[in-house]
Amino acid sequence: MNRHAEHWVWAASETTRELRDSFARRGLARNVAAGISTALVALPLNIALALACDLPASVGLWTGALAGIVGAVLGGARLQITGPEVALAPMSYAIVSEHGLDGLLWCTLLAGLLQVVFGAARLGRYVRAIPAPVILGFMIAVGLMVLDGQLPRLLGMPDETRSLFDAITLGRATLDPTPTLLGLAGCALVVGLPRLHPRIPAPLVAVAVVMFLVWALALRVPHVPDVDSVHPAFGLRALSTGELVALLPSALGLALLASLDSLLSAVSLDARMGTRHRSDQELVAQGVANALAGLCGGMPVAGAIVRSAAAADAGGDNRAAPLVQSLVLGTLLLAMGHHLDAIPLTVLAGILCVVGAKLVQPDRLLALFRRSRVDAVIALVTTVSILAIDFVAGVAVGVAVSLGRFALSQARLRVAVDRSRADARVAVVRVDGPLVFATVAGLEETLLGIEHPRLELDLAGVCSVDVTAVDGVRRAFAQLSERGVEVEVVNARPAVARQVSPRGGVEPATETDASARARELARG
Repeated sequence: MNRHAEHWVWAASETTRELRDSFARRGLARNVAAGISTALVALPLNIALALACDLPASVGLWTGALAGIVGAVLGGARLQITGPEVALAPMSYAIVSEHGLDGLLWCTLLAGLLQVVFGAARLGRYVRAIPAPVILGFMIAVGLMVLDGQLPRLLGMPDETRSLFDAITLGRATLDPTPTLLGLAGCALVVGLPRLHPRIPAPLVAVAVVMFLVWALALRVPHVPDVDSVHPAFGLRALSTGELVALLPSALGLALLASLDSLLSAVSLDARMGTRHRSDQELVAQGVANALAGLCGGMPVAGAIVRSAAAADAGGDNRAAPLVQSLVLGTLLLAMGHHLDAIPLTVLAGILCVVGAKLVQPDRLLALFRRSRVDAVIALVTTVSILAIDFVAGVAVGVAVSLGRFALSQARLRVAVDRSRADARVAVVRVDGPLVFATVAGLEETLLGIEHPRLELDLAGVCSVDVTAVDGVRRAFAQLSERGVEVEVVNARPAVARQVSPRGGVEPATETDASARARELARG
């Protein structure tokens, strides 16, 4: 059996073990409660995302239920919750606007198949190379987008107000005190109850309390929209070859975005919980979920950091929580789909605002700023880029800035001239850092400034050298030789010494040999 097959056999064995352990008696009640609480968080978000994509509200609910089960059973991250995601909404809406609902379904199916290919090719592991500040910037951006979309509902703005930023810039921001006070009460319960006891399902209690207040005081506040249908529409309309080819760019973009979103969510969960996900398996699971959603008339899905973080905050720690979340969503849709309009939107928006505020993590950003201002800037650049452009391009900008920072750090070469030796005829130049194209100019200038009869170039601190640096050093050696300066390379690693020493010229010497020769010159 080759290594590729061994990896998937091991992944299947680990998944089976995790599923079995998830339903052990210890911790099951906590994860069930976390799943129920997370379902109440997912409920308004799934509806809102479906409406944002110009789709019926029910599509968001049953897509979340169906895809969530697939992700919980097959995924490589044991607490990852799969469902409609904030990052996918703008692209999904653009596909619906350009290609219609059938185009979105085909794009979702094709994107899922591409994700399966990505996972089978084991491309998911490369997400671990994404720097931590970029991941922090991604989470901050998601949190800000959640706050931007949910604060209008918390403040009782009209239903057509989808963004607080747009409402402020257009001068349409209003405040309705009744839903605002109810939403803030829900926020206070979500934040305060876990401090009394961590196992209290705070979102569930908050919803129940606000629903009771609305009923008891006969308050008029916005509620969850009526669910028009609880049954998915199976099958896809046949498209021509030309229509399918036209959809491929959108499908590829959707696959990349859903994959990136899912894996970054999984990495964020790992950092939060001290776990380690299997990225390639997660890609395959997300691909299966998207392909199934496309075949069943659903919408694109991804690993959802908002719901996953909510499950973690509610005490979830294994696959039982996301599985219960999906089953609760499906049960609510089938049993009470036409009665969900009793839930006030403001309390659900308040729950989401609390989750979004936790994702922003201002304390973590401040701690990062104190440790490394450059890394904090990279996180902020990533956040701004995501908000200004989109998720894929924003993360790419963050990675590019991180690579630029790395290149600049590698370009720092420390060159020191030791003139403290008793032998005034010998100058010692010590070099620390990478000897590459970006650093060789400074070393060249230092070498050509030597006026002693003899030069020892100490390369003990040089770990790497490139062709440009080799040419520059040899050029300096040649000019020094013309001036009668004797040059010797000392303490260099063999690979470095072979490149830096001029052909037919000086061979690398050890520190003992170099010191002995210097003493001989001093005596002569």
